[in-house]
Amino acid sequence: MDTSGMSTPKIKTLIVDDEPLARELLASLVRKDSALELVGESPDGADALAKITTLKPDLILLDVQMPVMNGIGLASRLIHRRDVPYIIFVTAYDRYAVKAFELNALDYILKPIAKDRFFPAVEKAKQAISQQRIYEMAEKMLGLVSSLSDTGSHGRQEAIVINTGGKLVSLEPEDIIWIEAANQYVRIHTNRQIFMMAENLGKFADRLDGAFFQRVHRSAIINLAKVRSVARKGSGAHRIGLAGGQEVILTRSKAQLLPLLLKYARSNTGSAQSTSNREKSDG
Repeated sequence: MDTSGMSTPKIKTLIVDDEPLARELLASLVRKDSALELVGESPDGADALAKITTLKPDLILLDVQMPVMNGIGLASRLIHRRDVPYIIFVTAYDRYAVKAFELNALDYILKPIAKDRFFPAVEKAKQAISQQRIYEMAEKMLGLVSSLSDTGSHGRQEAIVINTGGKLVSLEPEDIIWIEAANQYVRIHTNRQIFMMAENLGKFADRLDGAFFQRVHRSAIINLAKVRSVARKGSGAHRIGLAGGQEVILTRSKAQLLPLLLKYARSNTGSAQSTSNREKSDG
């Protein structure tokens, strides 16, 4: 069979970087390689996650440090996909990330981006894609995520991705103050705004680490790091004061959480609240 007239499919490439100038430079480098086809650009991981489903890129040039969802968070969500793309990370200064890349033999490009680093990394990616070694790379990515957890993000709730208004948004746990039930929706109160998501509160609670979040009412989950005060309300209930002046009720059925909440109130404010004295006198 004569295959001389057949062309090799181009490698569909997606650029994910929050810096417009970096995206522009990467795009110009991609266009210089005839084997690559630039199929899209994204300013953050959440936007990229939505585009990946439709664009199905073979290769992603992925910035590490980004708002909304960073590169490591996006990579960890792609590891188990059947159509996992090859990833070349782009990073400016994260020493933990660079060390993890080295340990797991993954490709990365340091900023400012240089041609002599870009094209060798792309050549390696092209070989891996042509030889179907993507799943080998996915295994290495698992090691990467583990390494970063050990060095830079141990002991914390991972970012939470929500679908609100048809848009994917990644919320950092430290930004969440509390979550409340609103019929078949949850209302997520953050430091900056309130997000609505079509999901049952109980199901949403399954995504949260109990070391950081606690359900204090059938309709409310709080971030323990946001507890500022605890005061008796009456009938066995308590009023929990949260960061930003918000208040949530601790029901009588959740009274076993009171010592934990008092502990966090003391820790977060540097002083015990009057409730602790009242509890002793009432007891």
